[in-house]
Amino acid sequence: MHRLRFDHFSIDQGLPSTGIMTVYQTRNGFVWMGTANGLVRYDGRHIRLFSHMPALESTISHDRIFSLFEDDQQRLWIGTRRGLNVFDLRSDVIQRIPMPVDMHSKQQMIYGISQAEEGRLWLATSTGLMLFDPNSKKFIRWQADAALETDFQGEVRALISDKAGGVWIGQGSTVAHINHRAQLQHHVKTTQAQLGMALQQSQTQVRSLAFDSQGQLWVGMTGGLRI
Repeated sequence: MHRLRFDHFSIDQGLPSTGIMTVYQTRNGFVWMGTANGLVRYDGRHIRLFSHMPALESTISHDRIFSLFEDDQQRLWIGTRRGLNVFDLRSDVIQRIPMPVDMHSKQQMIYGISQAEEGRLWLATSTGLMLFDPNSKKFIRWQADAALETDFQGEVRALISDKAGGVWIGQGSTVAHINHRAQLQHHVKTTQAQLGMALQQSQTQVRSLAFDSQGQLWVGMTGGLRI
């Protein structure tokens, strides 16, 4: 029987906060932590903190970090409470990405980031699913057909790649698959009785998604877990 060994990191070891929102390992082996009070890089020995400084554009746009993703150009994309940032891992330069002018500051939360086709990125945001083009710096809102519009309202709190340029998302009580062409393939409501558990609406909000080795999709909700 294997015994697990844990090392504990907290404020005493240099973390800016005990609230860890996301953890991500880049290809160079560094472990990055998005916290409630800044971005942390851990190289196995030392912790380095990247913080928001309002007057300095070369810093992250907000200290609350929700999501991290490394693309194939050695850029670390950072989803914060106030929009999107990109960190060039080769030069250690951070750039703030201008958000759409019609997005109020409280609507700029980026909960998830995933690769799309043609170098674009899928973004799970507080106003829904978006596509972002790093070259043009343009954001495109993804919208379902009008007949399904009520199923796709509000924030997207969970996002996972389908490994083919598309994504699975969790939006409210809806789980959906959007393919690489931005076409809706499947969607299901977690409120459906045939899924096994009778839950109240407040318990069916999707918060996380994960695939297991058999290809089954696990859905983490505010009131439990479903497959």
